[in-house]
Amino acid sequence: DDTGARNLLEEEAKRVAQAAANRGVSLARHFENNDPRNALLSTSCDMIVVGARGHGGVMGLLLGSVADYVSRHAKVPVVIVPAGE
Repeated sequence: DDTGARNLLEEEAKRVAQAAANRGVSLARHFENNDPRNALLSTSCDMIVVGARGHGGVMGLLLGSVADYVSRHAKVPVVIVPAGE
């Protein structure tokens, strides 16, 4: 059961949305249990902001990179935020 993790994610998303709203930026959030690449690319939006875990090199090649895939296939601008930023 991932209820605890989902609750933490929703609370953090609310905090980020409120911080953005305080600066005049509106955000939409959507939680889904699917392939993140397809979920991000199928969402109607003006921009995609995606995090990168920093699994470069061989590990990145073996696992693939959601951020890399989305940046190459999105029809809108993509901002990649490195882990820890």
